Amino acid sequence: MSSKKYLVLLALCSTSLFSYAKQDLVTSYVLYAQNQQGETVALLRTIQQSLNANCPIPLIDNLPGNKLIMQVRENPSEKDFPITVCEAIYPKNTQLYLTDKALLKPSYNSENIAVLGDSGCKSSKQDCTLNSDNWFFNTLADIAASTQPNVVLHMGDYNYSGTPGSIKIQGLNNKVQVYDAGDNTTQGMCKIAGPYYGQNSEGSDFRDSWKHWQQDFFAPAKNLLNSTPWVFARGNHELCSRAGEGWFYLLDSNSPLLGEYVKQLNCPKANNPSPTVFSQPFALNLDTANILVLDSTNACDSGLLNLEQYQNQFQLAKRMLKTLPEGFNILQTHRPMFAFDELAKVGACGDSSNNNLCPMSQTLQQANSLTGLTDELQLIVSGHMHRFQSINFDNAKLPAQLVVGTSGVSLAGNFPKQATQLQAQGQNTYVNGISDYGYLKLQIPTAIHAKKDTWSAQLISKESATLMNCQPGGNQLCKAPQ
Repeated sequence: MSSKKYLVLLALCSTSLFSYAKQDLVTSYVLYAQNQQGETVALLRTIQQSLNANCPIPLIDNLPGNKLIMQVRENPSEKDFPITVCEAIYPKNTQLYLTDKALLKPSYNSENIAVLGDSGCKSSKQDCTLNSDNWFFNTLADIAASTQPNVVLHMGDYNYSGTPGSIKIQGLNNKVQVYDAGDNTTQGMCKIAGPYYGQNSEGSDFRDSWKHWQQDFFAPAKNLLNSTPWVFARGNHELCSRAGEGWFYLLDSNSPLLGEYVKQLNCPKANNPSPTVFSQPFALNLDTANILVLDSTNACDSGLLNLEQYQNQFQLAKRMLKTLPEGFNILQTHRPMFAFDELAKVGACGDSSNNNLCPMSQTLQQANSLTGLTDELQLIVSGHMHRFQSINFDNAKLPAQLVVGTSGVSLAGNFPKQATQLQAQGQNTYVNGISDYGYLKLQIPTAIHAKKDTWSAQLISKESATLMNCQPGGNQLCKAPQ
């Protein structure tokens, strides 16, 4: 073959190598993970809108001979997820390119953090089309992207439209409630009442699927996914009884690329004797911030559920933090450790002094009392409640808690309705909140030896206005601007 013909053939092959990526690529995104050696690494993932597709081949520093080979993640159900997810470790201090386009380059910094939570769309109450007049996740994600944060922390509950609370199982006469870690059983019971049912049980009429993941998360978050690295926390709507299959396929940070003893997690069958999954915590060092991510999905809101498992998780998490460099320690977890809801919603909590407001998450609070995890923390960020709430303690040993459940899903009203002093963990707390759509813009100390109370935050509305200002010092942690 002549050299001229060979060059033409090589050019055609090169074109076909990358053309599928242009035509078929839904999105690319970067998430932070902890490898087996305890180091923070960035994972590049891509999604292609077809089954068994060849993975894209990014070029390192756009050098033709310097290719990054991506691996296919295990698909939980080709029928429900007719896509291909590929991943690779993003080589540090390099720039990746795909079809001559520069991909997001992770900075491993954390000076400016965007915090979102409960962003999915509740189709029974909201119009789940982009730019609708009552679902604002894409608006908030685009506003956050325009501010160029170093990292995004998402508190979980990405997929509401695809996760109904009850489903029809073939062969059963009536709809059944899906398992939700005790939260949709009789108030305060915090136990599984009767058989375990999930969306992915055999005969279910409403399985977890890519259609809803794309609608609720990947389409509205596309600009922010393409521009900023993420840290994902698992919400109760990502339990294995709900959208767990998609969670472990698409967003969970576990990957065989992280070490010999790490694997991609998957949901067991619903009829398995142990149908729940307790993901291990992981800890990230992002410059002056340490982000500890804890899977609190299987903890109940009011009573005790799975306490032994969470005590073990907290002990492991505490050890992980001690291996990281000194920094500003943030706990990222879906269910708030310290927060208040209406007594009627949560169930009896044994404290009548709080004016019918109940401290949530007894499981997490008791696990903390047994392990002292919060001794290592400066801030806790969570979601789960569909409102914004700030909790500040008299006792400086207990960290401030911010609840950001306001990034898309229909809101649940503000409780307490005004700034209030309450009791939790035997301590005075100062609670304030708001029921309005927003994401949290968080700034943390830029120097390792700076005072740990120099952080600040603003809750930013869908109109880019400041709804709340948060600053340590004084009793009321967060206040509406004057």
